[in-house]
Amino acid sequence: MKIVDIERLHKTVRYVLIGILVGVLSPYCLAEETQVTEEAAPQQLAAEEVQALDGVLSEMKALAPKLRVTLRSVRRQVGFDARKIHNVERNISQSQKDIERLIAMHQRGAVNQMRAHFLVDDLRRKSDGLRESLNYVVLRVRELDSAGAPNNGSDSESNDALVELLGLYSSLVDDSVAMLQEKAF
Repeated sequence: MKIVDIERLHKTVRYVLIGILVGVLSPYCLAEETQVTEEAAPQQLAAEEVQALDGVLSEMKALAPKLRVTLRSVRRQVGFDARKIHNVERNISQSQKDIERLIAMHQRGAVNQMRAHFLVDDLRRKSDGLRESLNYVVLRVRELDSAGAPNNGSDSESNDALVELLGLYSSLVDDSVAMLQEKAF
């Protein structure tokens, strides 16, 4: 036999063995895949949970304009980093959009597990960003208070209002993320 014939024979034997293995193992693989997909089936939020999310969203929408105005006024008065304030505003609007999308997905009954997972993950990141921003604001306000900068009572009240509003908004987003992550999104 020639070397070329031996190489062809080896290739043919490999293909036959692969074909046999695929034929023998495919029922086991399919059974395992269906088991995994049944466990990871998209979970619908209950109607009460969707209503709770909608309530949180309406609270967030009511709180957002006050928070934005306070952010802008305090930024000008105190001199917060404009990039930090921009990040806060972006996190505010994006977290609302993510929750709106999740609510719409569940109301339509068209839950896509992967999309829901990415929306919840994005919401979690926005929540982390809001917490970091709150820490920045609190630290900056403390620095201004400890520096003994001359400020009047309205500046102090504005700073306290900002910390309160940002903390409330951040806790709303945190609560939403906690509820959604329990559903294994």
